[in-house]
Amino acid sequence: VRDRLAAGKFDTVCKLLALQIIMHENPSVEWFWWIDADALVTNFDVKLEDFLPEEDVDMVVTMGSGDGGWLHLPPGMWGSIFPYVPSWSSMPGHFNSGSFLFRNTAFIKSTFRHAMDFKMANSGTMQDLDQWSIFAALRESYGLEGERLPDPGEFVLHGDVLKHEVCSMRVLNPRCLNVHPMSWAPWNRWQPGDFITHSWGRFKRKELLHFCPEQAAQAAVNNELPLKSTDDVWWMTGWISFVVIEVLAAVVMLRCIYVRCCRRRSGVGDTEKDKG
Repeated sequence: VRDRLAAGKFDTVCKLLALQIIMHENPSVEWFWWIDADALVTNFDVKLEDFLPEEDVDMVVTMGSGDGGWLHLPPGMWGSIFPYVPSWSSMPGHFNSGSFLFRNTAFIKSTFRHAMDFKMANSGTMQDLDQWSIFAALRESYGLEGERLPDPGEFVLHGDVLKHEVCSMRVLNPRCLNVHPMSWAPWNRWQPGDFITHSWGRFKRKELLHFCPEQAAQAAVNNELPLKSTDDVWWMTGWISFVVIEVLAAVVMLRCIYVRCCRRRSGVGDTEKDKG
């Protein structure tokens, strides 16, 4: 870590290191809230205590983002928590670390230490991101190398609490605690009344300014943070590409259905002629 800091930049490993020090020096603090700098509270009537279950858990996380850490479970388990997850799927989406709760326990501190090792070994890659490294460390603690599915009974569900002898966690829909303002998925797209909006990814400027109109106007006047930027261009390009792909996929599907219907009609007609 010292060598990486000497390179002249704040390294994300420092967050994990600082958290371990703070947790060690404040043993009386039971729970911590990790929230990224690009996340905003949008509903101050919601309390963090509302997300803590009655059962003892080590973490409260959200699953459902487009990219990040993952945890495969036997098909059907995730679907029993999230109705939109197909029964055959072993994944509900991904873990994003922009907003989650964790307990001040020896296991969590150990997990963060392993996450630091994982980040150091994968520096400069996608696996260097917080959400990848933290869940990689968790999977290692669970004994789930690669994408191996756990054995039946290894995990037990109590409502939305995923129980395991190593680490138990409450798993929530992203809209509860860590939702994106512009996601394509309804369970991962911010709506009025949601607690948090988190603009992860590259295109933060437009989305964050949407929630801070006074700061946006002042920034535009001072020419400090222009409302129009290359981010907007890339953001629009991404969405246009997504729409085009979806339209093409729909056209191909309709074409396949049309061809199949034509073949069935042709087959029925030939059969009737043969009978005659």
